[in-house]
Amino acid sequence: MYHLEIANNQEKWTTFLGEQTETASFLQAWGWGESRPTEEILRLQIINDQQEIVLVCLLFWEKILKIKSRYLYAPFGPVWKESLTVKEKQNILNCLFSNLPKISKEKPAFIIFDSNLINSEENQKIFKGCAPTPLRLQVGASFIIPIDEEEEEILAKMHSKTRYNLRLAEKKGVEILWDDQGTHFDEWFKIMGSTAKRNKIRLLSKNHYKKLLDKKILRLILAKFDQKIIAGNLVSLVPPTAVYVHGGLDYQYHNLMSPFLLQWHSILEAKKSGCLNFDFWGVNHQGQHPQWEGITRFKLGFNTEKNSFAYLPSQVKIFNKKIYYYNLFLHYLRQIKKFVLTR
Repeated sequence: MYHLEIANNQEKWTTFLGEQTETASFLQAWGWGESRPTEEILRLQIINDQQEIVLVCLLFWEKILKIKSRYLYAPFGPVWKESLTVKEKQNILNCLFSNLPKISKEKPAFIIFDSNLINSEENQKIFKGCAPTPLRLQVGASFIIPIDEEEEEILAKMHSKTRYNLRLAEKKGVEILWDDQGTHFDEWFKIMGSTAKRNKIRLLSKNHYKKLLDKKILRLILAKFDQKIIAGNLVSLVPPTAVYVHGGLDYQYHNLMSPFLLQWHSILEAKKSGCLNFDFWGVNHQGQHPQWEGITRFKLGFNTEKNSFAYLPSQVKIFNKKIYYYNLFLHYLRQIKKFVLTR
């Protein structure tokens, strides 16, 4: 038997996530929920008869345009205990669906799970009772490498050109600094804006990133040359998997190869923080994002023994069909508008 409850113990939540070395995400970390007001988040956990946590799920309440109803959204969640069978995970998810009305004051119109499970037939079975949905916010594919090895081993698995470029950046005098006080945040965000436009990457608001940095949920690592900030990465160093969230480069300094050195120092800091893996985030997997081809080659160069992979399509559990399809209609309208404006 399983029991659904509101989670109220940050230490137990964090410990559980740390044990799920393949599937835990910083987007399900306790601290990520602090990026929103308390009334806009829901932290759920399911325990078994032995009082062991078998699932955690951080959900956000999201508004729907022009109506009062809201839906719940789980970024890279839920996270199950990895040793469970597919059938056990199905039963646990059903426990969440059947018991949610008992503990939530508001009934969601639907729940969207932007899962970070690898797309496979076995994982598709877990979401029995749900349906695929195009309403995805997170990246659909990624590239993750192990970093629980000696530095020499990590370097040896890189493409020779990657090793050459990070050493070249050092020789040319590129300096690396961690800006935990946000001293150079404005400089970085300006660089990030031009990079996002160049590579067709979607950014959130400046205040959103500033808040995440102020709360120490994310960290900013910068490259400096001749007393000028020329590049910087936004990273999560939450164990077990560090994540390269965003990276910006002042393109007039691209010959200095600073992004290679930034990634290497991010990996080294992730190791110090107890991370076992390093996630390079979105990639052009099987040609789905051709505009990311250049940045994908850059990322794949950090480990020639690993391949990129696709995540399971986002899943939706619908409680109110009319509201779900109304929201889906709005989504397609936004896509059409975006297409017309970018012609």
